[in-house]
Amino acid sequence: MRVLARAGGDAMYRKILVTLDGTELSESVIPEVVRLARGTNTAITLLRVAKLPKREPAAEPAVIAGVGRLNGAGQAREALETVDQAMERVRLDLESYLEENAKPLRAEGLSVQCDVEFADDAAEAIDQHSRHSDADLMVMATHGRTGLARLLFGSVAGRVLERGAKPILLVQPGGA
Repeated sequence: MRVLARAGGDAMYRKILVTLDGTELSESVIPEVVRLARGTNTAITLLRVAKLPKREPAAEPAVIAGVGRLNGAGQAREALETVDQAMERVRLDLESYLEENAKPLRAEGLSVQCDVEFADDAAEAIDQHSRHSDADLMVMATHGRTGLARLLFGSVAGRVLERGAKPILLVQPGGA
């Protein structure tokens, strides 16, 4: 990949939004982002979109399904968790995941921010985040599905691409 940059570290892209979904496939874009931004002053945002926690149908509106926990004696018990508590727990887990993926970028001296969004529609959330963050480029992995497989399983990358909000670099991992 040829990177377009001027002497002095000015990059073709000021802000790059990288979407990760928790899979090795999505994480395979990280080396491409390093190659694209190395030696520049490009700001990178790693974004993870998570589904909103589901509420327990028989519970109060603010309570979601029981969460298994161990009491002091090591016996299993069920505790109820509010939607806010579940979202905070998930947010912390996902922020930790993003921070791990930010390490190779930061090792290259790149500026990295980690963001977690909650939404039912990942493509919509990615599109909105790219617009609000003024990203110049989005980088996403693609499974490379075509035909019936794409129709059956859908494609977040394809739906983001159809929106056409920002330029997108789709990375298809080798062998996919």
